[in-house]
Amino acid sequence: MNIFTVVAIGIVGALITMILKQYKPEYALISGIVTSVAVILPVFFYLTEIFSSLVNLIARSGIDQSNFVILFKALGISFIASMGSETCADAGLSSAAGKIELAGKVCMLAICLPLLSQIIGFIGKLLSY
Repeated sequence: MNIFTVVAIGIVGALITMILKQYKPEYALISGIVTSVAVILPVFFYLTEIFSSLVNLIARSGIDQSNFVILFKALGISFIASMGSETCADAGLSSAAGKIELAGKVCMLAICLPLLSQIIGFIGKLLSY
């Protein structure tokens, strides 16, 4: 699937959602969620290819893989929180959207604490020389 197909699905879904908002507002949110899933699903196939290529590259580099696992988890949390937040914002729940964004940031910080600890330890070693 190419980018033109993904964009076409997004535009058609957005138009359907706008029409539903006028005549059947209770179905507009469902239409928006279905459109989002239809747009993001083909992207996941590309992400799996990219992810497997990065895993192979990391394995050949000899760098500690646990650091990259932390970064991939934070990236996943970022994507999920963003999609949830945008869905709430589309439904008119900006307060809930803000809370989802905050929860995503806190989760990312919690996951990245071991990495931050390693960076601070590395800086301490550099400064001691």
